[in-house]
Amino acid sequence: MYDYEKEGRNAEDEACEEARASVQKALLQFCVALLDYNLVDNQYKSLVISGLAVMALREDKERDTPEDYTLKLSGNIKLALLMVVRMAYQSQQASITRRVGQGRSEEQATEECPAHVDLVQAMCRKLMMLMDENGKPTPMDWMFEVRTYGMHIRYNTTVDGKIRWKGSTISNQAYWEAAFGERGLFG
Repeated sequence: MYDYEKEGRNAEDEACEEARASVQKALLQFCVALLDYNLVDNQYKSLVISGLAVMALREDKERDTPEDYTLKLSGNIKLALLMVVRMAYQSQQASITRRVGQGRSEEQATEECPAHVDLVQAMCRKLMMLMDENGKPTPMDWMFEVRTYGMHIRYNTTVDGKIRWKGSTISNQAYWEAAFGERGLFG
């Protein structure tokens, strides 16, 4: 925190800030723990998958289209990855703090701790892969599978075109505009 941000702060503000940081850390640990769930018997016992199923419902009580739902899945996958990166960072910092408390210098403690990239890779192997290290499906496996299927539908389904007549020219406006007139393509 910068010096100018510390000005005018009292002990109560600092206590609130510490409590907020503690709650955020516990919430992050809870969210990462939700990703560490084996989907052996029933995938809907997972809070993550049940929550994602609810996210598929629209206000009109219909389900999202694959085009819309794949975007939501992609956003959740990205958030899960960001949480894993943050959790690895916090784990590394806690390890450094613990070693400094044992009498090591900060430089020694940093050298002795696993690198951030190693922690992220280990957590990703456990939480972010299609199967965990024991070959059991995880919530991420389900998200990747459903998103892949949704993307297949999204990019292999023809969309409704919009055809417009303007004089003797026909325009088709699906993804790009192609105009056919009396003289042929772009006539």
